Amino acid sequence: MPKAQIVLQIDHRKILLGKCGDARPFSMVISKDADVYNRLFLVRALQDLFQYSLMMKPSDTEVLLPENVLLPLDLKQLVSRVLLEILKVSSIMFVPDVLTTCIASGVRNAIVVDIAWEHLVVVPVFDLRILQKQMTVSVKGGKFLHKLAKEARQADLIYQVEEAGLWLKEDLAHLRRRIEKEVIGCESDDTFDIDESPITQMLREVYQNLPLDVRGTLKQRVIVTGWLSNSRGFRNQLKKALFPHFSLIDTMGPWVGGSLYLEHYAELEKFQTNQKLKRCKSVDQVVLDDWHLQSFRSYTRNCC
Repeated sequence: MPKAQIVLQIDHRKILLGKCGDARPFSMVISKDADVYNRLFLVRALQDLFQYSLMMKPSDTEVLLPENVLLPLDLKQLVSRVLLEILKVSSIMFVPDVLTTCIASGVRNAIVVDIAWEHLVVVPVFDLRILQKQMTVSVKGGKFLHKLAKEARQADLIYQVEEAGLWLKEDLAHLRRRIEKEVIGCESDDTFDIDESPITQMLREVYQNLPLDVRGTLKQRVIVTGWLSNSRGFRNQLKKALFPHFSLIDTMGPWVGGSLYLEHYAELEKFQTNQKLKRCKSVDQVVLDDWHLQSFRSYTRNCC
């Protein structure tokens, strides 16, 4: 009997889990006090999602995980161990989330701006291959946005910092100005440290380091994902800051891209040899390499 194909996305604020081909996944929002990468918390959260949302046995599933390009190996091994050794899923496959984001936009070439929790990363992608040498990283991710929000309110942390009212409420005008200056940036501002660059400076740096024959294609396809990416006010302000040098395009997100990729991968498997790696050793011995060496490979538990 064929295994059910599942897409699982884990980030700081929520877990998305759903069947390949579904219109939208089941979502579990993580409270601000919880650590999603705590082993016990992750096991219980995934067990609840499989049992009460999907209503499926984990052992009957193959799981694809869109992974952040800067996900530490110890966290990747933790997720692998939970899925393979505790939940007993049939197999897992890691794909960089910037690639699934491109797939969800219907393009193979783009510059992806990923506003993750720990960092802001700008990744050029050509023919669904990450151009690692041109990738740039800044500390101005979701955690930095929450710091700005806390300072602006002088109160408890604003967990949903990308709320729709951020660009509408008068009492948040100071917060908007700080985000526009410190996260979006402006053309003439060169006063930031190398690891604190705003989006506009990072895009210019990536563009200048790209080969000449791909610059024109990538500059017209900038995709923003992660924190604030669904805020219309933020996107409009970013468009103004980037125009006329770069153009933004929409995406349905890394989870939807993972679902589309999994359907395509399943079709390819019918004509190619099985590329899944049998896990006859421990997870620590199997998941040794980072995403740029292990892209599009699958880790399968030993089912003799």
